[in-house]
Amino acid sequence: MFRLADAYIITCFQQILGFASTLTTALFYLCSRYLQHYAQIRALYLLELSFRSKIDLALGQKTSFAHTQTISENRDAGFYFCVRWLPLLYRTISTTCTPAWNQIPFLLSLP
Repeated sequence: MFRLADAYIITCFQQILGFASTLTTALFYLCSRYLQHYAQIRALYLLELSFRSKIDLALGQKTSFAHTQTISENRDAGFYFCVRWLPLLYRTISTTCTPAWNQIPFLLSLP
């Protein structure tokens, strides 16, 4: 039989896991939107870079990549987070928290 403290602990765990699940879902949504924009922005960036280098070559100037490279690196860092670390975070939360959540009533019923 559960005591009031046990019920409170279970409720706290439910809220924490629900918040983690909601946060992860929101991050997935934002990253999917970001990846859509990233693909469009990356295509425009490469197109712009191609035109800029052609114009610079036509004018006999050396192409300057300093500013555009920094912008590209920032976008690539966001892309890398969305593709690499967010799924890892989601797998970690789902494989760690879900089994733990399923065991809470059993653990609290132990003497």
